[in-house]
Amino acid sequence: MRKRDIRDAAFLGAAIMAITFAHYYTATWRWDIHDFLRRLYYIPLIMAAFRFRLKGGVLCSIIISAAYAPHFLFPHINCCDAQGVGILNQLLEMVMFIGIGSITGFLVESDYKKKAELSSQIDQLTRLEEQVRRAEKLSAVGELASGVAHEIRNPLGIIKTIAQTILPDIHDKEASEGVEIIIHEVDRANAVIKSLLDFAKPGISHKKSVSLGRVVDEVLMIATKYAGKHNVQIKSDIVRDISINADIEKLKQAFINIIFNSIEAMPSGGTIEILADENDGMAQIHITDSGKGVPDDIRDRIFDPFYTTKDKGTGLGLSIVYSIIDEHGGQIILEKSDSSGTVFLISLPVDAGEEAEYEK
Repeated sequence: MRKRDIRDAAFLGAAIMAITFAHYYTATWRWDIHDFLRRLYYIPLIMAAFRFRLKGGVLCSIIISAAYAPHFLFPHINCCDAQGVGILNQLLEMVMFIGIGSITGFLVESDYKKKAELSSQIDQLTRLEEQVRRAEKLSAVGELASGVAHEIRNPLGIIKTIAQTILPDIHDKEASEGVEIIIHEVDRANAVIKSLLDFAKPGISHKKSVSLGRVVDEVLMIATKYAGKHNVQIKSDIVRDISINADIEKLKQAFINIIFNSIEAMPSGGTIEILADENDGMAQIHITDSGKGVPDDIRDRIFDPFYTTKDKGTGLGLSIVYSIIDEHGGQIILEKSDSSGTVFLISLPVDAGEEAEYEK
């Protein structure tokens, strides 16, 4: 229980005890005071129902009934008989305690469930609106990036060709180094352009039924060596093999982008874990690292194109991942991120058709 729950429960218990002691320490002939004290029980009863809902109302009514029971179980302390308020009347009062506690608790419980359901629907709508806004943004930026990339690629190709042509004829060392720098920077610019084109057109066109375990194994073959150079160990656990309908090369690209991103978040080394299981017709892939985590103020922007905190980078890595997963009808979210590491959750639809063959 939370501290607030314990504090409120203690307050209600103390209130019931105070009313009960007042009953038994009030003179038996003061039936008017006893009648007033009997009605005071409804205050903690209703408070318990509103605070702890149905279980609070029922439990509190039972406790109050037990505290009030001696009034008719033991006639020698039944102070109200002389005034015509019989045992049946007091028994009915106990029924009222339980009835009011249960009904009030039930109504509060129903209201709580409706509010929780409404809150869940609002959260779902908010997430859907965010996905639509991000999709629109990615689409607009993708079209722009595609056009710019094609326009820039041709001049860069000409520059590189001319530089490579004149390089053998240059005998001045300083000039030769300058031309080599030009070629190197053109290659770097072409790499950025390739990223832009990958982002603009994920190209999910070769889908087929594939084993998720096979995809993960092929990703590990590519990423393990790179991870080892950075003192990072990659572990995987496919709880059970799952068939998904996917473009295997594009899906591998998405996983590799996330893994490389995680490796860069662990400059001193660490561990990456890939866990996969199936839940409600969706393949659930958790990719966990032990890095420094994502700061709170940028978590909502990590999938935005061209946003990066790295000195060198285009800010397209996670945007490309988001586009690829979205094209597969799935979803990627930052499930957790703190000083102990980061967890990405990827959800992909399970292939309902024939199971894919998989041999580890």
